[in-house]
Amino acid sequence: MLDLDVASWPFGILFLDVLAVLYTAGFFWFVVRFSRARGRALREGGAAVAAYNASLKGFPNGFYAKMLGKRPL
Repeated sequence: MLDLDVASWPFGILFLDVLAVLYTAGFFWFVVRFSRARGRALREGGAAVAAYNASLKGFPNGFYAKMLGKRPL
């Protein structure tokens, strides 16, 4: 079995591991968030479309939206 002694890792490696976990969690959070907002916008229209379009702007929303290929409705 693989024996990992995390306590002996330098701070830089631990920082990069935590950063990778946060990035991955954020990616999945935004996949779910954008899909729910798009579904709501297509069902309800009007203000929901405006809210969806606004959710595609800013940081980190814009970064994930561009990476996922999301476009305003």
